[in-house]
Amino acid sequence: MARNQISLFIGIVLLAVGLAAAFYGVYNYINLQNSVANKVGKFLAGTTEGEKQAVIYIAAGGVAVILGIIFLSGKKKRRRRR
Repeated sequence: MARNQISLFIGIVLLAVGLAAAFYGVYNYINLQNSVANKVGKFLAGTTEGEKQAVIYIAAGGVAVILGIIFLSGKKKRRRRR
């Protein structure tokens, strides 16, 4: 019983943190696309550090969401009574 509650709690936390990280990454990426400094950096280097960091947040958020869903949909084991 306690193991299922811990698994449920971990799943909810991973889901919430993953969604927050993904939204934060998308928000940063959109803001970077509109900044002049990013356009200059992109012209000179091809990809800026801000873009790389935003993509990492999006990817990490996606992984956390997937893990959260796995924890939430885990099979519940039933004990057989003897």
